[in-house]
Parts: sequence; structure tokens; C-alpha cells
Amino acid sequence: MKISVTMVRVIFSDIVKVDSNLSKNELFSRARIFFSSSFNSSKAVLDVQDKETGELIGNGILKTNGNAGYSYPYGYVKFNIKILFKGW
Repeated sequence: MKISVTMVRVIFSDIVKVDSNLSKNELFSRARIFFSSSFNSSKAVLDVQDKETGELIGNGILKTNGNAGYSYPYGYVKFNIKILFKGW
């Protein structure tokens, strides 16, 4: 069986304007809760958690389940995520 490894870098970037009464600190806290509930250990995923600057930076690996109607193989996807919260 021939195994082919393809390395592709994909970048997604978006700015989300929040029309809310929530403060920067509350949004930051909710994002940390997202990391805690989405990954086995938010401490293992998050490299930077700076509430003062409103910055969360993390790295992780997701296991893919294979084709499932799409054109990707079984394997792993490494990712970096950066979330910035700015006051208004």
C-alpha cells in the first residue's frame, strides 16, 4: 500500500464585530471556556492567555476520520488559532 503525505497550509482569517453589552474581559473568559470544553486540556492547547491584551493563542492536532464524502484521507490536521479581543 502506497501512502502519500500532503502538507498544505490553509489560512482562515476573519474579524467579527460583536454588537453586545459584554465587556472584553467577559468575551475573553467565554473564549477560555470554549477551549476548555472543546479540547481535553485547554492548558495543553493554549500557549498564550493574556487577559490584559485580550490575546489567546493556541496550537492543536485534530484526527480526521477519512473521506466521509470529502476528498481528504485519514490522518491528522495541525492547527494554530489566535483570538484577539479589543475594547470599544
